[in-house]
Amino acid sequence: MVETVTMMTCGHVAMSTHAQAHDDLPENHPSCVIDLTCSVVYQRPTLEGRMAVCGYSGHGSVPSDWGLAFFEYRGEGSRSAALCTCGYAQIAHEYEPKRVRPDPIKCSVGGYTPRGDLGTDEFYDGCRGWD
Repeated sequence: MVETVTMMTCGHVAMSTHAQAHDDLPENHPSCVIDLTCSVVYQRPTLEGRMAVCGYSGHGSVPSDWGLAFFEYRGEGSRSAALCTCGYAQIAHEYEPKRVRPDPIKCSVGGYTPRGDLGTDEFYDGCRGWD
């Protein structure tokens, strides 16, 4: 298991570095190329007993590991687990007069209900090529 990887708040591992300093972050700080975030989680969750599948094919049920390509933790406390079961984020359920569309969405489940632990994590197994 890879112990030197950095987990981002989006749930992915840091796959790159951001060359420019910004928001009190130094040059060459960790970043996620999928969600374009530079926010780091300082207390990584344990992956013991968790499995991961390919996010595209659904194949490759393997033990979750921080070293898997494009790994995303989807357990309790992750961004994926915090989404509503209708698919929208919590903020979409709230009234906000300054937004373009101030009224909350019509939630198909009757109000914000977080998904919770999704049971498996995701990674990319190369099923669609690497280039």
